[in-house]
Amino acid sequence: LEDRHLPGIQGSRQWVIPSPNHGREISPAVRHLLAHVPFYRQWYRLWNFWRFGDRVHPALLIDPGYPEADRGLAVSEMNARHRRALERYALDELGGDQELHAKCIPDYPPYARRPLFDHGWYRAISRDDVELVEGRVVEVRDHTLITEDGREYQADVLALATGFQTLDLLGSFSLTGRSGRTLRETWGEEEARAYLGISVAGFPNLFILFGPN
Repeated sequence: LEDRHLPGIQGSRQWVIPSPNHGREISPAVRHLLAHVPFYRQWYRLWNFWRFGDRVHPALLIDPGYPEADRGLAVSEMNARHRRALERYALDELGGDQELHAKCIPDYPPYARRPLFDHGWYRAISRDDVELVEGRVVEVRDHTLITEDGREYQADVLALATGFQTLDLLGSFSLTGRSGRTLRETWGEEEARAYLGISVAGFPNLFILFGPN
Protein backbone atom coordinates (compact mmCIF):
# COMPACT_ATOMS: atom_id res chain seq x y z
CA LEU A 1 0.00 0.00 0.00
CA GLU A 2 2.97 2.30 0.49
CA ASP A 3 3.35 2.55 -3.29
CA ARG A 4 -0.26 3.50 -3.96
CA HIS A 5 -0.88 6.95 -5.41
CA LEU A 6 -4.18 8.83 -5.40
CA PRO A 7 -4.87 11.50 -8.03
CA GLY A 8 -7.75 13.81 -7.13
CA ILE A 9 -9.00 15.19 -10.45
CA GLN A 10 -10.60 18.57 -9.85
CA GLY A 11 -13.05 19.58 -12.57
CA SER A 12 -13.76 22.93 -10.94
CA ARG A 13 -12.55 24.75 -7.86
CA GLN A 14 -14.89 25.07 -4.89
CA TRP A 15 -14.95 27.28 -1.84
CA VAL A 16 -14.37 25.17 1.27
CA ILE A 17 -15.49 26.51 4.63
CA PRO A 18 -14.35 25.38 8.10
CA SER A 19 -16.43 22.79 9.92
CA PRO A 20 -15.09 22.93 13.48
CA ASN A 21 -17.93 20.84 14.93
CA HIS A 22 -17.19 17.85 12.69
CA GLY A 23 -16.45 14.90 14.96
CA ARG A 24 -17.00 16.90 18.13
CA GLU A 25 -18.72 14.93 20.90
CA ILE A 26 -22.23 16.05 21.85
CA SER A 27 -22.31 16.81 25.56
CA PRO A 28 -24.68 14.95 27.91
CA ALA A 29 -26.46 18.26 28.62
CA VAL A 30 -27.25 18.85 24.94
CA ARG A 31 -28.30 15.20 24.52
CA HIS A 32 -30.73 15.69 27.40
CA LEU A 33 -32.15 18.85 25.83
CA LEU A 34 -32.63 17.15 22.47
CA ALA A 35 -34.33 14.16 24.06
CA HIS A 36 -36.55 15.77 26.70
CA VAL A 37 -37.13 19.53 26.23
CA PRO A 38 -40.16 20.24 24.02
CA PHE A 39 -39.33 21.94 20.71
CA TYR A 40 -35.61 22.17 21.49
CA ARG A 41 -34.78 19.88 18.55
CA GLN A 42 -36.84 22.07 16.18
CA TRP A 43 -35.20 25.22 17.53
CA TYR A 44 -31.73 23.70 17.10
CA ARG A 45 -32.53 22.79 13.50
CA LEU A 46 -33.86 26.31 12.81
CA TRP A 47 -30.73 27.82 14.38
CA ASN A 48 -28.53 25.82 12.02
CA PHE A 49 -30.60 26.92 9.03
CA TRP A 50 -30.13 30.54 10.18
CA ARG A 51 -26.36 30.13 10.58
CA PHE A 52 -25.96 29.07 6.94
CA GLY A 53 -28.86 31.07 5.53
CA ASP A 54 -29.96 34.46 6.79
CA ARG A 55 -26.73 34.99 8.74
CA VAL A 56 -24.56 34.98 5.60
CA HIS A 57 -27.18 36.51 3.29
CA PRO A 58 -25.74 40.07 3.57
CA ALA A 59 -22.41 38.73 2.24
CA LEU A 60 -24.19 37.53 -0.93
CA LEU A 61 -25.71 40.88 -1.89
CA ILE A 62 -24.10 42.81 -4.74
CA ASP A 63 -22.93 46.29 -3.78
CA PRO A 64 -23.35 48.52 -6.89
CA GLY A 65 -20.64 50.79 -5.52
CA TYR A 66 -18.07 48.03 -5.22
CA PRO A 67 -15.28 48.43 -7.83
CA GLU A 68 -16.28 46.79 -11.11
CA ALA A 69 -12.73 45.50 -11.61
CA ASP A 70 -12.96 43.45 -8.41
CA ARG A 71 -16.50 42.17 -8.85
CA GLY A 72 -15.39 38.93 -10.47
CA LEU A 73 -13.71 37.93 -7.21
CA ALA A 74 -16.11 39.50 -4.69
CA VAL A 75 -19.40 41.38 -4.91
CA SER A 76 -18.98 43.66 -1.89
CA GLU A 77 -16.49 44.55 0.82
CA MET A 78 -18.19 42.10 3.20
CA ASN A 79 -17.97 39.39 0.55
CA ALA A 80 -14.29 40.27 0.05
CA ARG A 81 -13.67 39.82 3.80
CA HIS A 82 -15.17 36.35 3.58
CA ARG A 83 -12.91 35.64 0.62
CA ARG A 84 -9.79 36.72 2.50
CA ALA A 85 -10.77 34.62 5.54
CA LEU A 86 -11.41 31.53 3.39
CA GLU A 87 -8.12 32.02 1.55
CA ARG A 88 -6.24 32.25 4.87
CA TYR A 89 -7.99 29.14 6.15
CA ALA A 90 -7.04 27.21 3.01
CA LEU A 91 -3.41 28.28 3.24
CA ASP A 92 -3.21 27.28 6.91
CA GLU A 93 -4.77 23.86 6.24
CA LEU A 94 -2.41 23.32 3.29
CA GLY A 95 0.61 23.95 5.51
CA GLY A 96 1.56 27.14 3.68
CA ASP A 97 1.93 25.42 0.28
CA GLN A 98 1.47 28.40 -2.06
CA GLU A 99 1.49 26.32 -5.28
CA LEU A 100 -1.24 24.00 -4.04
CA HIS A 101 -3.14 26.97 -2.62
CA ALA A 102 -3.22 28.58 -6.08
CA LYS A 103 -4.85 25.42 -7.47
CA CYS A 104 -7.58 25.44 -4.81
CA ILE A 105 -8.84 29.02 -4.72
CA PRO A 106 -11.84 29.69 -7.02
CA ASP A 107 -11.91 32.63 -9.43
CA TYR A 108 -15.50 33.53 -8.47
CA PRO A 109 -16.96 35.21 -5.34
CA PRO A 110 -17.62 33.22 -2.16
CA TYR A 111 -21.13 31.72 -2.08
CA ALA A 112 -21.66 32.21 -5.82
CA ARG A 113 -21.96 28.40 -5.70
CA ARG A 114 -22.84 26.25 -2.75
CA PRO A 115 -19.65 25.86 -0.67
CA LEU A 116 -18.25 22.64 0.76
CA PHE A 117 -17.84 21.92 4.46
CA ASP A 118 -14.28 20.93 5.19
CA HIS A 119 -13.93 17.46 6.69
CA GLY A 120 -10.19 17.28 6.05
CA TRP A 121 -10.10 17.97 2.29
CA TYR A 122 -7.15 20.37 2.34
CA ARG A 123 -5.12 18.13 4.62
CA ALA A 124 -5.90 15.12 2.44
CA ILE A 125 -4.62 16.74 -0.76
CA SER A 126 -1.50 17.89 1.11
CA ARG A 127 -0.39 14.30 1.64
CA ASP A 128 2.66 13.04 -0.22
CA ASP A 129 0.71 10.18 -1.82
CA VAL A 130 -2.05 12.47 -3.16
CA GLU A 131 -1.88 14.62 -6.30
CA LEU A 132 -4.39 17.38 -7.05
CA VAL A 133 -5.01 17.36 -10.81
CA GLU A 134 -6.73 20.31 -12.46
CA GLY A 135 -9.01 19.56 -15.39
CA ARG A 136 -11.76 17.13 -16.29
CA VAL A 137 -11.81 13.46 -17.17
CA VAL A 138 -12.87 13.15 -20.81
CA GLU A 139 -12.46 9.40 -21.27
CA VAL A 140 -12.19 6.20 -19.24
CA ARG A 141 -10.34 3.47 -21.18
CA ASP A 142 -10.04 0.15 -19.34
CA HIS A 143 -7.99 1.08 -16.26
CA THR A 144 -6.84 4.42 -17.66
CA LEU A 145 -8.32 7.87 -16.98
CA ILE A 146 -7.64 10.52 -19.62
CA THR A 147 -7.94 14.20 -18.76
CA GLU A 148 -8.78 17.00 -21.15
CA ASP A 149 -5.11 17.96 -21.54
CA GLY A 150 -4.18 14.41 -22.60
CA ARG A 151 -2.63 13.17 -19.37
CA GLU A 152 -3.26 9.54 -18.42
CA TYR A 153 -3.72 8.03 -14.97
CA GLN A 154 -3.90 4.35 -14.08
CA ALA A 155 -6.69 3.49 -11.64
CA ASP A 156 -8.02 0.41 -9.85
CA VAL A 157 -11.08 2.26 -8.47
CA LEU A 158 -12.81 5.36 -9.83
CA ALA A 159 -14.77 7.48 -7.33
CA LEU A 160 -17.07 9.99 -9.02
CA ALA A 161 -18.24 13.25 -7.41
CA THR A 162 -20.54 14.61 -10.11
CA GLY A 163 -23.16 16.54 -8.15
CA PHE A 164 -26.80 15.60 -7.81
CA GLN A 165 -29.94 16.44 -9.78
CA THR A 166 -33.09 14.82 -8.43
CA LEU A 167 -34.72 14.29 -11.85
CA ASP A 168 -31.56 13.83 -13.89
CA LEU A 169 -29.40 11.59 -11.73
CA LEU A 170 -26.10 10.69 -13.45
CA GLY A 171 -27.38 12.53 -16.52
CA SER A 172 -24.14 14.38 -17.13
CA PHE A 173 -22.46 11.37 -18.76
CA SER A 174 -23.41 8.16 -20.55
CA LEU A 175 -23.17 4.75 -18.88
CA THR A 176 -23.77 1.56 -20.86
CA GLY A 177 -24.76 -1.63 -19.05
CA ARG A 178 -24.13 -5.29 -19.74
CA SER A 179 -27.18 -5.50 -22.03
CA GLY A 180 -26.00 -2.62 -24.20
CA ARG A 181 -28.70 -0.29 -22.88
CA THR A 182 -27.60 3.01 -21.36
CA LEU A 183 -28.57 4.01 -17.86
CA ARG A 184 -30.75 6.79 -19.27
CA GLU A 185 -32.62 4.27 -21.44
CA THR A 186 -33.04 1.95 -18.46
CA TRP A 187 -34.36 4.64 -16.15
CA GLY A 188 -36.28 6.81 -18.60
CA GLU A 189 -36.78 10.49 -17.82
CA GLU A 190 -37.98 10.30 -14.20
CA GLU A 191 -37.70 6.68 -13.07
CA ALA A 192 -34.26 6.49 -11.45
CA ARG A 193 -34.24 3.34 -9.31
CA ALA A 194 -31.50 1.45 -7.49
CA TYR A 195 -31.40 -1.35 -4.95
CA LEU A 196 -30.82 0.34 -1.57
CA GLY A 197 -29.90 3.43 -3.60
CA ILE A 198 -26.60 1.73 -4.50
CA SER A 199 -26.77 -0.78 -7.36
CA VAL A 200 -28.74 -1.05 -10.63
CA ALA A 201 -29.64 -4.34 -12.33
CA GLY A 202 -27.60 -4.78 -15.51
CA PHE A 203 -24.78 -2.47 -14.36
CA PRO A 204 -22.62 -4.85 -12.27
CA ASN A 205 -19.62 -2.56 -11.79
CA LEU A 206 -21.58 0.60 -10.93
CA PHE A 207 -22.09 1.56 -7.28
CA ILE A 208 -23.78 4.84 -6.36
CA LEU A 209 -23.36 6.93 -3.22
CA PHE A 210 -26.51 8.87 -2.21
CA GLY A 211 -28.33 7.27 -5.10
CA PRO A 212 -32.06 7.23 -5.84
CA ASN A 213 -34.63 5.81 -3.39
